[in-house]
Amino acid sequence: MIAPALAKIALLFGPPEYFSLAVLGLSLIGILAQKSWLKGLLSGVIGLNLALVGSDIITGDPRFIFGNIELLTGINLVIVVIGLFSISQTFIMIEESKELNKVQRKDFLVKILPKFSELWKLKRTILKSSLIGTFVGMIPGTGGDLASWTAYNEAKRSSKNPELFGSGISEGIIASEAANNAVTGGALIPLLTLGIPGSAVTAILLGGFFIHGLRPGPNFLIQNGDIGFTLILSLFVANLVMLFMGVFVGKMSIYFTNVKNVIIAPFIIILSIIGSYAINNSMFDVGLMFIFGIFGYFIRIV
Repeated sequence: MIAPALAKIALLFGPPEYFSLAVLGLSLIGILAQKSWLKGLLSGVIGLNLALVGSDIITGDPRFIFGNIELLTGINLVIVVIGLFSISQTFIMIEESKELNKVQRKDFLVKILPKFSELWKLKRTILKSSLIGTFVGMIPGTGGDLASWTAYNEAKRSSKNPELFGSGISEGIIASEAANNAVTGGALIPLLTLGIPGSAVTAILLGGFFIHGLRPGPNFLIQNGDIGFTLILSLFVANLVMLFMGVFVGKMSIYFTNVKNVIIAPFIIILSIIGSYAINNSMFDVGLMFIFGIFGYFIRIV
């Protein structure tokens, strides 16, 4: 409902509006990095410099390629994401190399689905948290973490028993999870209408669009309406699949916590190599992925 209306507004955007939107996104990075706004702004500057690598869109002149023709097309966003989040995490897992606490089946909660009466009592919390998640998802550069904390704090503020928050109360769990799930739909709105990802997941999705020659933006729903609306409708199917996975696979997936880090890490690295190589069939991208992985590792441990 919101996406077509926003797409019409986006068609009116010119250079000043896009510049203002870019400034807003960079400002949000500093605001959301509550512990250190300076680190947040620094990460934004690093991202801007990475975006400068490649050929100029207007003149075609190479920028910061240092004589390497592999960089003429720029640095692929998916390569950066895989390196920063996947490879860096495997380095941390290998470094820790600790065996996780064994989880027995008897320790796992048999009750998966809450009672309908319990959900009905919290209908206002569910609705309010879902709206918060959708709105936060529409803001470029945010994501599930911000939505979860915002909804959690709002639920705690309006709760009759705020002192119980932090002890596993259903109201707090439902609030954060409802907002986290609602972010997905909201984040698609700026992606499809403005070409700006609203979360880390939609940033990866944006990379997938580029691989297939699709460029999200104001005209995307007009030129590729079948793809855009199919993607939106697929969210309904995805929620049903999530329900199935949560109910039937949840009990089995708990045993994955018994696998040692030194066993999981190599598999993650192998899948990351395959994924990064498949983008352009280039080993240069694989090496670039490991560079970003090492960079992300040092950022996370500092």
